[in-house]
Amino acid sequence: MITEAMKIVECSRNCSNIVIDILEKTMSWFHSYYAAACIDMGICRALVAYERDPVGIGVFYRVPGTEIGVIYYVAVLPRYRGRGIGRAIVASIEQLLSFEGTEVFIATTRVDNVASRDMLSSLGYIEVFIDNLSDDLREIVTMMTCGYEDDLLYVKLEKISLEEFFNIISRESTVKVIENLWRNICYSPWARLRRRKA
Repeated sequence: MITEAMKIVECSRNCSNIVIDILEKTMSWFHSYYAAACIDMGICRALVAYERDPVGIGVFYRVPGTEIGVIYYVAVLPRYRGRGIGRAIVASIEQLLSFEGTEVFIATTRVDNVASRDMLSSLGYIEVFIDNLSDDLREIVTMMTCGYEDDLLYVKLEKISLEEFFNIISRESTVKVIENLWRNICYSPWARLRRRKA
């Protein structure tokens, strides 16, 4: 259970070290690298859940020029899991982005991540198997979320249908925005990493 001592606060670019620490402990250095790069570029923002010390993070961004918010990473330290912290982080991201005009929220995960699937479903997200999408939509979703390892898309809609959402992200003007976003948050960090290893 979430305690009264729990606080969830938005942090600025100087919180990359907290994001890195929690993602390295819960996922991998690879994920922490991408999240920190996105925050350092000023595209991603982060929320940190504190119970004296940081216990969880949420990294998110808006697709420029749209009403779409992407929940990029949610991670909670293992000993704090099962207490609703991840759910509280996602709800806080939604509340913050809703205040800024976001009406569609998306996230991706893997089929075997049962905890994330249950959490997102309980928050009203619709589950879509990415492999069931057309090739074009699959590519757009992957570019928009940088979710190359994921096979499930979760969508939470306020005012439009799932079909309307897919039509919006398929528009030529939106695809161009998504391609530019992809270059910044997916391709550029990958290219820098590759140059370092060369």
